[in-house]
Amino acid sequence: MKQFLLIIFFTFLLSGYSFAEKKFLLCKDKSITPQLMPLINSKNDFFPEDGEVLTISYKEDITKIWADNMSYIFQFTLFNDVESYKFKYPKNAFDASNPSLLNFKEKSFIDFSSGDKYKFLYGFLNKMTLEGSISYQRLGPIDLHPFSKTRDNLNVNFKCKIVKPKI
Repeated sequence: MKQFLLIIFFTFLLSGYSFAEKKFLLCKDKSITPQLMPLINSKNDFFPEDGEVLTISYKEDITKIWADNMSYIFQFTLFNDVESYKFKYPKNAFDASNPSLLNFKEKSFIDFSSGDKYKFLYGFLNKMTLEGSISYQRLGPIDLHPFSKTRDNLNVNFKCKIVKPKI
């Protein structure tokens, strides 16, 4: 019986089900390009005004990041790149927190407020300063919706701080 329990324990340990350290980052916009939505000249935002809590799970060199409020944008696996974590688009549904919104082959997602389709270009999060950047390209539709964030590219610079998790 003891051998059987040891086998089960090591199976879980080696298969990746071991517990990962979690950090909670409260992230806010620093700058967004374009600053205004094209049709209604309303201020663009990426995070809510009071910020959004992102959860990062650490496990060896690979981390996963996602937003508390099921953001349609932060659903990435991060890889160590010396000074920063580089955002990698999820390879499959298992790696994404809300896979119904993502097209894995095209590295794209749909913004339901406007119907716009965005393609992920690049992103990073600095390990020391907790400052980051993320960039998307708008793919369509051709006609802009009033709540379209951009005609072409959306670039967001943001800053985070470590916070305690909500109970």
